[in-house]
Order: sequence, then structure tokens, then C-alpha cells
Amino acid sequence: MKKLAALTLVVMAGFTQANELDIAHRYQQALENRHDKSQTIEQLEGILADSSNTHPLFDNIYRTYLEVKGISTNVELNRGVAFATGSKVETFCRGIGLVKSDINHNDGAKTQLRLVGGRFDFNNEKYSVMNKGNRKYELTNPYHDVDKSEVWINESSTQKFDILELRKSKRGTEKGEWFGGKLNDRFSVSIAQKTYSHEPIHSYFAMDYQLFGTPDMGYEIEFIEGNTQQLTHAIGATGKNRIMLNSTRTVKSPVDEVRNEDTDGASYIYKDCFDVQTTIHFAGIESEAQLAKALNE
Repeated sequence: MKKLAALTLVVMAGFTQANELDIAHRYQQALENRHDKSQTIEQLEGILADSSNTHPLFDNIYRTYLEVKGISTNVELNRGVAFATGSKVETFCRGIGLVKSDINHNDGAKTQLRLVGGRFDFNNEKYSVMNKGNRKYELTNPYHDVDKSEVWINESSTQKFDILELRKSKRGTEKGEWFGGKLNDRFSVSIAQKTYSHEPIHSYFAMDYQLFGTPDMGYEIEFIEGNTQQLTHAIGATGKNRIMLNSTRTVKSPVDEVRNEDTDGASYIYKDCFDVQTTIHFAGIESEAQLAKALNE
């Protein structure tokens, strides 16, 4: 403990931003109060939720948290945390929903999601809620070849969604289903899919990446430039634990027109859109017992 505390004091002088210094002070206080395990865990989770993975002390805070929590660090967990965190810029267009997403993962991977056709309900005035019809997406990242899939909207509103995604692969037709709804004032999502994912966490379909860092799929966004929301959620990790995440989502400037091109060279144009930027931070590990308690509250 003394060694870590000393390290914190030494590097404080190198911080250039007020937030970085605040995180360092809070981390030092957590180290000094390690006699109370539950309080220390709560303090560290709060620090992790407020700090970026690029913070100079992030690795120290992360290792201390796992140590106090009694979780053995391993390569699989570390890879999962690095892939699950990062940032993304999404583009939503009126009457259609998500048309483009660019994700920068903290493990260095980049994921691209593009809408390349489909049938839409243009009477829908909303930007993010996908009403009726079907959508065709292409998904690209370093973990597999370009994936083409078709998304069917069975039910969709600001309160719930029921979405089916189908994709053909070497293993035949793969299917994923997403059921989401408001529970205790936040979106709870149930996923049913049978496929194998090469990614460090189970994210394989287009809809997995629309949910990436945003468990409401963007359905609760108020499309006013500068509008910011805070989101908390958890995703599957190793064993019986889940990775907790904290996201900050901000509506950027309007976009008049978006042009997507598929792998066959065809172009698709969507109009009346908004860019939305989201940063996703690691906020702790949620045990199976914690999850059960939260669902019962």
C-alpha cells in the first residue's frame, strides 16, 4: 500500500488537467482508507467511472480495484475491458435510425457499421427509434471478415424493442434476437443468439455494436446539439462476473447528408441526420450476486 501511495504522490506533479489531478487525489484517499473494504470498493468504482482509460494512473487504479475486490487479473479479463471501452461516433437519420457507426476500442481495434439499404417507414419522425421494415448492415473489424446481415424490427418504441437479425455465414444462417425494455428507469436488454464470437467480449452482430456503450440503442436521445447523457450498464465477462461501464453521450452538430458505400461499390444516401459521440469507461466488475440484488430492488 505504501509503495502505491508513494507512486501516486510522485506522479501528481506531471498532471496537466484539473480532472486528472482530482482523480489522483481521490485515488490517494482510497489507498489511505483501505481498512474498510466495502467503502474502498465503492470509492474505486466511482473513480473508475469518472476516469478515462488513458489517465496516467488508470492501470494502477484498475489493479488496485481488482486486488481489493478479490478478483484475479488475467489476460482474458484485461482483453475484455480494453475492447469494451473506448469511444464511438454514430450517425442517426430522421425516419431511419442508425445509419453509421465508427468505434475506436481501447485495445486498438476499430469497428465500422454501415447501413446499406432496406425498407423504411418514412412517416416516422424520430431519429433513433427504428420503426417497422428491415435494414441491411455491413459490419467490419479486425476479428472477422465483412459481415452482411439483415435486421427485422418486430416492435420498437421509446419504451421497448424486439429486434431480429439474420446473417449467412460458413456455418449456415446465424440468428440473434434482442429484447429491450425500461426496468427501474433504465433499459434492460435480453439477448438470445447462437454463434461464435472472435471478439474479446461477445459482440458479433450489428445490433451488438449498436448496443455498444449505449444499452438503450440511442432510443432515449434528445436530438438537440450539445445535449449530454450519462449511461451505466454491464456486459458479459469471464466466469460469473460482468464488466460495468459508464458512458457519456453527447449530441453533436446536425449533418445534412450521409453517403455510405457497400463492399460491392453501391452508394446509399441518407438525409437530415445528427452525429452523436459516446465515450465508454470501465467502472468496475459486477458479480452475479450484485446483479441478482439489483434486479430484485
